Amino acid sequence: YLDLYDQYQYMKKSGQMRFTPPVQTFYALKQAIDEYIEEGIINRYNRYKENWQILTNGLRKLGFNLLLDSENESGILTTIFEPNNPNFDFNLFHDILYDKGYTIYPGKITELKTFRIAIMGDLKQNDINAFLIELEKVLKDLDLLPLL
Repeated sequence: YLDLYDQYQYMKKSGQMRFTPPVQTFYALKQAIDEYIEEGIINRYNRYKENWQILTNGLRKLGFNLLLDSENESGILTTIFEPNNPNFDFNLFHDILYDKGYTIYPGKITELKTFRIAIMGDLKQNDINAFLIELEKVLKDLDLLPLL
């Protein structure tokens, strides 16, 4: 599926895909392209940038340390150091946030204890602010504040 050149060559020759087509993936891709065109590249860039700024400012306010300095961030996926607190358990933290409708991701950087938060998708400033409010509540409930 991922060899687009071979898919294209086969499609030109036979009029079909090399394998059973992933129809739902094509529908999702079409929808994503339609939304991208509707919003426009500049508007999407600005929305992502504003959301990232709200998120990272809020995380810092809560006492989290980010892996990268702002100038080195992608602005779409932020890596955060886990709190250095014996009460912190990533799986529990993840599951509580997930039950509240938010997904965080485990860190993937060598041995560093980190987790990640993305701002990709149809997220608005209100969504990011709501997440930060819920995040603070979870931190309080788990007796993790203050983080510093």
